Amino acid sequence: VKAVDRYDPARGKAFETYAVPTVTGELKRHFRDHTWDVHVPRRVQDLRNQVRTARRDLAQRLGGRAPTCAEIAAEANLSEEDVLIGLEALESYSALSLDAEPAGVDGGATLADRLGSWDHALDVAVDREAAKPGLRKLPERERTILYLRYFR
Repeated sequence: VKAVDRYDPARGKAFETYAVPTVTGELKRHFRDHTWDVHVPRRVQDLRNQVRTARRDLAQRLGGRAPTCAEIAAEANLSEEDVLIGLEALESYSALSLDAEPAGVDGGATLADRLGSWDHALDVAVDREAAKPGLRKLPERERTILYLRYFR
């Protein structure tokens, strides 16, 4: 639709020569911007692609040895900090399910099993803070009675 709307026949080019790159570019843009499970800025996506390509090329040249961060930075003409950002983004394209077993973990424990449980002391703290304004309005004698009744 964008190709049809933006096409200008006065420029003297055939529609196909304008439409093919436009449609291809829109498809690439859609997949780049909408297929990530975790939203990553475009700059970081580009770093990811540069790091991935440099790492793959270096691994082939180094005989299968994993390249270091400094080697990847030199290969891709990036700073080591940008390489670290790109390496972190390699893990962001797809998210792990909470029901998945982490790699290298035996015993069937899922990620959800490793998450913390609810701390009921937090509920008590919230309730105490919610009750403070009302307790401050009570006379001293009634506050003492409540204190003795519920805490002593």
